[in-house]
Amino acid sequence: MSAGERGATTTELAIVFPVLVAVVLAVVQFGVWYHAAAVARAAASEGARAMLVVDGTAAEGRRRTQEFLDQLGRGVIEAPAVTTIRAGEIRASAPELLPGLRLPVTARAESPLERFRAADER
Repeated sequence: MSAGERGATTTELAIVFPVLVAVVLAVVQFGVWYHAAAVARAAASEGARAMLVVDGTAAEGRRRTQEFLDQLGRGVIEAPAVTTIRAGEIRASAPELLPGLRLPVTARAESPLERFRAADER
């Protein structure tokens, strides 16, 4: 190693290390976002199922969705906004690991409303 190359490895490491850390954090951020989206889809489906029962209401679907998020989405889904009419929809975001990279999470679940009729109504 010549005198002019002394300290080159340290300089290269100082340049490459932050890039490597950012790439690793980006991969972890994507994994957290994917998990948050899966939890949101499951919560929306749970709310839609709650509205399917005979006396199911939009309020019951919203309550069940929020309950599901409170149990399984704590720490994974930030600031969820739950809307229900005859479909459950969730808009939220995943936790931010990389500064400035806030990934939105949206999930929607719909199910047809079933109506039971007596045999003489057909």
